[in-house]
Amino acid sequence: MRKNFIRILIIVCILAMTTACDSDSRKTEYLTYADNDEVGVDITEELDYTEVVAENYCESENITVVVYVCGAVVSPGVYYFDEGDIKDSAIKAAGGFTEEAVTDYVNLAEKLKDGERLYVPCKSELETGIVSYLDETGDNKVANAVDSDGRVNINTAGKDELMTLPGIGESKAELIIAYRTENGSFNSTEELMNINGIKEGVYGRIKDRITVN
Repeated sequence: MRKNFIRILIIVCILAMTTACDSDSRKTEYLTYADNDEVGVDITEELDYTEVVAENYCESENITVVVYVCGAVVSPGVYYFDEGDIKDSAIKAAGGFTEEAVTDYVNLAEKLKDGERLYVPCKSELETGIVSYLDETGDNKVANAVDSDGRVNINTAGKDELMTLPGIGESKAELIIAYRTENGSFNSTEELMNINGIKEGVYGRIKDRITVN
């Protein structure tokens, strides 16, 4: 009988201790949330803000490539692309080629470069020699050899463009290219007369049709 009484007493003590621990735990939990409420902390909003910051940070890490697409495209203009995009994406963004475009002039598989001018010439420009497929280095020519006034830029023109000038045949065109390769860009159109075979007579015939800008 005494042994049973002792066992019952032990069980009652254990139950009392367990109830007290649970009560303390609930009090602690309540105080924690109460404290958060008092200082205006909203755990849910804090997590959402963290997610937004992380998302914006990832977006800011993206590198944007800006390209001016012009010439024989449907909608010339400035377009924005991701790093690694190719020129085919730029042509499509500009609405595609026009009917007069030289569609194989641009290497569509080539990657875009930030700040580049992507020019698509017309068939008439190619036929008249205003632009050509390859320059003296073997690279696609940058089609800025002729300005809006029709003047040939002697700093950027290839052999074919230079030969459209009166009095400039193949040999003189090659001399012009060789001169600027050795000495750098022309500072003025008059500097052409430093080249053997191009004196005042030839220069006088072409001075109004050339530019260095």
